[in-house]
Amino acid sequence: MSEESTEVKKVKNRWPLVAGPFIFIICTFLPSPDSYYPSLMIMVGITLWVALWWLTEITHIAVTSFLPFILIPATGIADIKVIAAQYMDPILFLFIGGFMIAFSIEKWGLHRRLALGILSSTGKSSSSILFGIMFTTYFMSMWISNTATVMMLISAVLAVILHLKIHIPDKEVHRKISSALLIGLAYSASIGGMATLVGTPTNMIFFRAYNEKFASEHPINFVNWMSFAFPMSFVLLVFTFLVLRYIYLRHIATVPFDPTIFRNDKLNLGKWTSDQKMVAFLFVLTTLLWFTRADLQIGDTTLKGWASFFPTPLRLRIVQLPSPLRCCCFLYPLKQRREEIY
Repeated sequence: MSEESTEVKKVKNRWPLVAGPFIFIICTFLPSPDSYYPSLMIMVGITLWVALWWLTEITHIAVTSFLPFILIPATGIADIKVIAAQYMDPILFLFIGGFMIAFSIEKWGLHRRLALGILSSTGKSSSSILFGIMFTTYFMSMWISNTATVMMLISAVLAVILHLKIHIPDKEVHRKISSALLIGLAYSASIGGMATLVGTPTNMIFFRAYNEKFASEHPINFVNWMSFAFPMSFVLLVFTFLVLRYIYLRHIATVPFDPTIFRNDKLNLGKWTSDQKMVAFLFVLTTLLWFTRADLQIGDTTLKGWASFFPTPLRLRIVQLPSPLRCCCFLYPLKQRREEIY
């Protein structure tokens, strides 16, 4: 390909760079269909501009995210103080904290230890392997976002599928088992996200909206959320497992499989390092603090949460809890050399 044609191709690929602002300008001159919202079409133009740049990734997604921060105040739709507050919403810090937990767990391989620990005990048949993978995903998704959970465990599931291919020569049987494992991974991640407040971003958004609209009503905390969400999600997990088992593993659920493969992989991980122990400790500590922050009512007895022992200005909210604990990850000195981590 000549240098000239390469330049022409680059110019063609940059059309969204001009199309986004052009769509915005066109929309600003269109009359609003609702006189009560005179800036409606301007907001439509901003939305289309941002959507186009996000979809085409003509520039970095993070850069595109700042367009509303610039355009909405500039066009007079809303005050810059209002827009800036949305960029620093407390829920965002809960997202960040969850992502940092996920990154720490993945970096130090705790997800592999958990998965292999469960599979080495349950992986005696295709049916038990399916339940082991679904339960592992379900548990991790209770504390980490669905997408992050699947991204962490997909490599482990693919490794299991590869092991099964070696031991199960029948291609049709292997196809059914592989389909069940991959679908089970996706569904159990979504189901696990229902069980806790931090399991999925939609729960956190509901939590914020509820606190804003019904602050004087019965408050939501980790314990009373899980009191109804955990049983419901676990029943849904078992039901999904039974459905997948019936559809894909009906006649092959008892096909034997040697679990020593998982045990050997688990042994190859070696002993727990001090860094892994620290990440696990911070994860457990974060979970315990989430659970014990608010008062717990058991019949006529009230168990005081730790937040009640501090003055109101010092009480950390649920969305703030991950931040100081994640800072410990940066302060804790690594015991392994950097080249051993990456």
